[in-house]
Amino acid sequence: MPQGHPPVAMKAVSISGVSHFVDRTSDGLGSFCGNRRRLLASAMPAEQVDGAPCKVTGDSFIRLHLKKLSPYQPILPFEVLSSRLRRKPEDIIKLDANENPYGPPPEASDKIVDCPPTFTMYEFDAAVNGALVIKVPREPNFSLNIPHIINVVEREKPKCIFLTSPNNPDGSVISDEDLLKVLDLPILVILDEAYIEFSGLKSRMDWVRKHDNLIVLRTFSKKSRLSWTSCWNPGYLERVKNLLVQERERLYKLLEEVPYPEAISKLLKLHPLEVTSGKDAKKLKEDLAQHGVMIRHYNNKELSGYVRISVGMPKHTDALMKCLKLF
Repeated sequence: MPQGHPPVAMKAVSISGVSHFVDRTSDGLGSFCGNRRRLLASAMPAEQVDGAPCKVTGDSFIRLHLKKLSPYQPILPFEVLSSRLRRKPEDIIKLDANENPYGPPPEASDKIVDCPPTFTMYEFDAAVNGALVIKVPREPNFSLNIPHIINVVEREKPKCIFLTSPNNPDGSVISDEDLLKVLDLPILVILDEAYIEFSGLKSRMDWVRKHDNLIVLRTFSKKSRLSWTSCWNPGYLERVKNLLVQERERLYKLLEEVPYPEAISKLLKLHPLEVTSGKDAKKLKEDLAQHGVMIRHYNNKELSGYVRISVGMPKHTDALMKCLKLF
């Protein structure tokens, strides 16, 4: 239980057979309880929102207009046809589904190049698809090790290389010179620009016209923290970006007032911070969590001793700094 908060009384209630917990406090947490009530309302079946009693079943939670849709009629698979026609699957000729008659491609030992520390999903997704990940670690200053990349591409013949600029989590930017050296190699170059809006730099999307082996990735999830539907309100997205960049600069200045951590990134809305000598990154994360402030720490070898702080609202920065000054 966080210090400074009175005990919270929990009462279990049942709404048409569905149990919920409702918080009851007297410390003014009305907004929290209000959110909880809205959650309860959103969890009710559509037929029950008006207050009329009804029996809750799984079907009750399906929207009414979806129930009226005609179900999809799939083509029967070989196994079902074999049973119905009493014929072996190999004796059935299926020309009713526009499917590839030659089957999936044979297993291939694809190889990709990854440059840690970087966005970990490249390695994860490659492993899910059975690809071999060839790691080319970055330099101590988080720049690319271009000679090593060239050597790996020539020796291992990988299909593609994933590069992030600005890089997650350190914020380093790939120079034009280094990117051109990689593009000159016989490999597909996938450049992830998820954080480009926070760098103040121009995207390399126009490079795609000049380099057939270049793919540039962008996302709405970082600038807006929302889905693709946010693209219909570009003015709001720009305001959010400007607020985050402004608060990022304020956070950097405030961090200079505490003995640790030391900021190293000047580009991302994510802040990789190196905890100074004698301090433990994991303990810092745990100490802040006791005060209700959540940050991330790293335990991999490339970022051992680092923590990451996402930029929030000014009040979030104030709470973080207040806690850091306690340690």
